[in-house]
Amino acid sequence: MTHRDTGSGTATAELGHLSQGRTRASVSGVFWSFVQVGFGTVLAAVVFAIVSRVLSPEDFGAVSMATAIVLIASAIAPIAFGEALIQREEIDSRHLDSAFWFTTVFCLAFYAVLAFGAPLIGRLVGAGSIAVILPVLALRLIFEGLLAVPFALVTRRMQFRYIAFRTIIANGLGAVVCLLLAFQGFALWALVLQQLTTSLANLVVTAVAAQWRPGFALSLSALRDLRYFGLYAMGNRMMNQARIDQFLMGLVLGPAALGLYFFAQKLTEMLRNLTVGMFSPVSNVLFASLQSDVEKRRIAFTKALFAVGAFNLPVFGGLIALAPTAVPTVFGSQWTEAIPAVQALAVMGILGGIGTLQAAVIRNLGESGWWFWFQTGLRLTEFALILAVFPLGLNAVIAASLIRMVLIWPLSVRKTRVMLDLERGAYLTTLAAPAAATVAAIAGVLAFPALVPGLSAKALLASQLGLGLVLYTVVLFAGARPQITEILNIARARGKSAGPKRVSA
Repeated sequence: MTHRDTGSGTATAELGHLSQGRTRASVSGVFWSFVQVGFGTVLAAVVFAIVSRVLSPEDFGAVSMATAIVLIASAIAPIAFGEALIQREEIDSRHLDSAFWFTTVFCLAFYAVLAFGAPLIGRLVGAGSIAVILPVLALRLIFEGLLAVPFALVTRRMQFRYIAFRTIIANGLGAVVCLLLAFQGFALWALVLQQLTTSLANLVVTAVAAQWRPGFALSLSALRDLRYFGLYAMGNRMMNQARIDQFLMGLVLGPAALGLYFFAQKLTEMLRNLTVGMFSPVSNVLFASLQSDVEKRRIAFTKALFAVGAFNLPVFGGLIALAPTAVPTVFGSQWTEAIPAVQALAVMGILGGIGTLQAAVIRNLGESGWWFWFQTGLRLTEFALILAVFPLGLNAVIAASLIRMVLIWPLSVRKTRVMLDLERGAYLTTLAAPAAATVAAIAGVLAFPALVPGLSAKALLASQLGLGLVLYTVVLFAGARPQITEILNIARARGKSAGPKRVSA
């Protein structure tokens, strides 16, 4: 394996999968992922709460439709080759250069199509503002194409600290731009330029961290090496990141309904990032490194499942209980109609959060094809339901999607258990304590208004949050003290062993 020396000190070993220091790097990765996701989510929540009071559902709907179009194009473009670079065991400069130029050229071509076709697209979807904002927003395609290879290199080296710094800087700049424009009355452009600023900052910071520059080589054999995982990754991007659901919602229900759906989806998405986002980059690399050790990956999964459940269940369970009070109090009365959508998507957030961990197992243990077809089935049934049920309105569409997910989701649970040789009882027992603690917290939250009537909306919300947190913590520690103690001891031990050393690639 060879690599072009760019003067940055990048060695051949940096291009292969890391074989040493995985556990230490993974613990460090969880920390930096927590910093990254925690900061980004808190900042996004603040911006979202402020902007949602200024903008209307129609504004959100128009930007959501334009974003969905860009993300569909992004999924079709070969950006997924970056994911293939992360997963392939051995890569060299041919893979890097070829993936970079192939992706960049395609993204430029896709941008041209969207920019020149924006007026036609605006007429087709019935939103004239899209003709104006789409050519600007579509610049994200170019930035993401240029980002794919540098981000793959940083991720392969498990340089989660740099990823955290990148996210903090990018989200911070995007937030500043968004708030400045929103308060100046530039409603649509606040959301558009926030995305564009964040994407550009991501590119710049990641490129600096990667310390890599492309050569002018294009190898068809190198692209063929990447195509298998790359095609499946592209398919997964289409199913999971392309926001086809938003596009269809806007097309059949209109911008206002799409704005309500986008609001609910954005709120639950932020919480999902906070609860499981810190684990995703680490779990993908960690499970890939444990392919040959069944026992270690089973133990790793059960510990990760408990941790994800301990965060995921109370957050989304709490959102279900608190949405009627929290949504109008925090975001404004114009979003009251979105409460049923928020609650339904919160249920899906519980399943999807655990599903993210299962996806890491299935995809990184050699079954990326199965996961692709599973996600394809989920999405295709969702799209079919949107088109079939939309005459009944937004809430009916979301309810049908929820029922569909509840019925299909157990398939991924069974697949994960089979791959890990994990008994059903062990799987359920792992989640028993977080589930019981969540139920206790929800019961207390729902009972509180009757016990203490007459509080203002803000006082009621603060009291319910505090009570729910106390009840959940007490019940969780009572039922899972050994698991919590073990995880804390591992984290402390790994932290001491890692010291201030930088994990080399």
